[in-house]
Amino acid sequence: MKKLQQTPGLAESNPRLFEQVKGEIFVAENLSVGCKAPDIVGKDQDDKEFKLSDYKGQVVLLDFWGIW
Repeated sequence: MKKLQQTPGLAESNPRLFEQVKGEIFVAENLSVGCKAPDIVGKDQDDKEFKLSDYKGQVVLLDFWGIW
């Protein structure tokens, strides 16, 4: 993927592919089992903002859901 990303002119000739490759590299390097979780920001039930890093050293269960 990194070789593909470094193809001269790829970003200009095929920006969609370039962004997809960039995303795949990010996932492989940062979102694998054992990697440090990215510091996401959210709001609690009282609309108070919090960061995942606020709970460093504690067990955290993340439950993502949505309606599309």
